[in-house]
Formats: sequence, structure tokens, C-alpha cells
Amino acid sequence: MSNSTRIRQFITQAQPYIQQHGFTLRSIRAAITSGKITIDNEEELAVLFPNQIEISKQLLTQFDKEGLKVASSSLLPSESSHPDSEERNAGDRRAIEQVELLLAGKLLHSVPFREHIVDALAVLTAAKDRQAFSSIPTPLPIMQRAWQVTDEAIHMAKWKGRLGTDWYTHRTRLTNAFLMAELHLLSPDFQGDAHQSVHVLRRLARPHSVFGTQMIESASQWVNWGSRGWLGIFRSVGL
Repeated sequence: MSNSTRIRQFITQAQPYIQQHGFTLRSIRAAITSGKITIDNEEELAVLFPNQIEISKQLLTQFDKEGLKVASSSLLPSESSHPDSEERNAGDRRAIEQVELLLAGKLLHSVPFREHIVDALAVLTAAKDRQAFSSIPTPLPIMQRAWQVTDEAIHMAKWKGRLGTDWYTHRTRLTNAFLMAELHLLSPDFQGDAHQSVHVLRRLARPHSVFGTQMIESASQWVNWGSRGWLGIFRSVGL
């Protein structure tokens, strides 16, 4: 059995234990202790999961996929496989709406895991070069993850569209909307109502929003939402 297959088995079986143990090796060990998966020896774990960054990344990626899968129950059936031009345009609009539904469902699914997600993102954003700016996180992994989650949602919604400026604009706007909505959800000031974060997602995802600032009551409010989310991540790494 290949290492990639073995890793996938561990990561999948560890998912039920994330709410208690987080995106850490403890979740994988809990799956082993429960008998859901067996291990040859400790060296195997060390080879498959050499560091916490890799563990958090693998567990979080699978967690995101399962969250979208849960959200997919709200999707509508796809339309004709051979649409004309008018049907295609309507289908694109419908698919974009379904992408929004998937991303909104993903946010709601994440609520019980908020603190663990913050910890995992703190691990992923930690600078790899410990000799330079050792304690300053980089936002790139968070942005890449938002893009991957949105890409998976687009695939699940079967939105093909026509490649061009509009297609990339929609895709980028949806990615940014999910990123900011999740930061809002992970904010230290989160009041427990995830539907507020979904509201952020929907407003930022609307066309002609200029990255959403025109759809929010004030630019300062937009900055506060983003900064509070980042503040939680910074605090978790001791800044």
C-alpha cells in the first residue's frame, strides 16, 4: 500500500475526533486507539506525518471536503446537459448561486470547530524560515485554502462557464467572499450567530461589489471584520 493511500486512511478515520482533539496528531492517535485503523509501529507515523504543519494541512483539507459534502444536500438538480445560449446563461447564474449555498453551508458546518480551525491556520501561516521574521505569519496558505475550497464548491455545483474575464472575476470574488466570511466567523468577537458570517459571504459575493466594500455599510466595518479575524490568528501564535 502506498504512503499516500495510507495517509488518506489515517486522515479520513481521524475526522470524527477533530472536534475534541483538533487538527493535530492527537486526533489520528484517537482513531488508532478506537481501533478504526491500525498502525505497524511509531516509525510509520513519523514517516507519514513528519511535522505538525503537514498534519494540520491534511486534516484541514479533508475537513473542508467533508464540510462541502454536508452542504451539498441543499443543491438543486443540474439542468440539461445540452443547453442553448439562454439556458447556459441561466445555468451559470444558478450554478453561482449554488456555489454560494455550498460555501455558506461550509461556514455553518465549521462553527463547532472554530477554535481548532484558528489553531490549524496559525500553524499553516507560521513562517517556515525561523531565522528571519520567525514569528510573523504569512497569509498565503489561508488564501490558497480559500481558493481550493471555492474551487471544490465550483466543481460540485457543476459550474463550467466560459473561460474569460467574467469567469475569473466571479471565481476570485467568491474566493475573497469566503475568505472574509470565514475570518469573520473565526473572529475573537464572534457572537455565536454564524448566519452573520453567511450574510458577509452573500454580500461580498454579489457582482459589482468592488471586493464587497460597496455592499457593506461602511469601509471601516469591512476592515474591522477582517482585522478581528486576523487578530485571532495572530493571538494564537503569541503576537
